[in-house]
Amino acid sequence: MLKRLIKTGLAIGVGQGLNIAQQLLLPPAFLHFYGVELYSSWLIMTAGIAHLNTLDFGLQTYIVNRLGMLHHTGRQEEFRRVQSIGLRLVLGVVLAATLLLLPLLCLPVEAWLKLTDPNVSSGNNRPRLALGASTIHSAEEREEGY
Repeated sequence: MLKRLIKTGLAIGVGQGLNIAQQLLLPPAFLHFYGVELYSSWLIMTAGIAHLNTLDFGLQTYIVNRLGMLHHTGRQEEFRRVQSIGLRLVLGVVLAATLLLLPLLCLPVEAWLKLTDPNVSSGNNRPRLALGASTIHSAEEREEGY
C-alpha cells in the first residue's frame, strides 16, 4: 500500500514539475521563433480550442467506469444499453457544438480579434482554420485515448 502511495505521489509530482517547466520554457521559445504577432494569434486559437474542453463534463469518465463494472459483473445486456446511450449522448454533444460553431467559419472572427498573419495573403486565411481543425481533432483523440 505504501509503495503504491509513493509511486502515485512521485508520478503526480513529476507531472506537475514537467507542467511547470513547460510553462516556463515554451513561451520564450515560441516568442523567439514565431514573434509576438504570430504567438498572440496562436494563443488566441489554442485558448478557444481549450475552451471546448468544457464540453467534457465528466460524462465519458462515468460511462467508462460504469461499463467496466458491468463488464466485470457479466451484465452484457445492460453493458450494451449503457454503451449505446453513452455513444448517443457524446455524439449529440459533438453535433450540437459543431452546429453552434459552424457559423464562425463565415464570420470575420480574425478581423474582430485583430489577427494578422504576414505569411497568409489577405484573402486566404483558411490555413489557420485548417490548423485549428487539426488541433481539435488531435484533442479529441487524446481524450478518447484514456
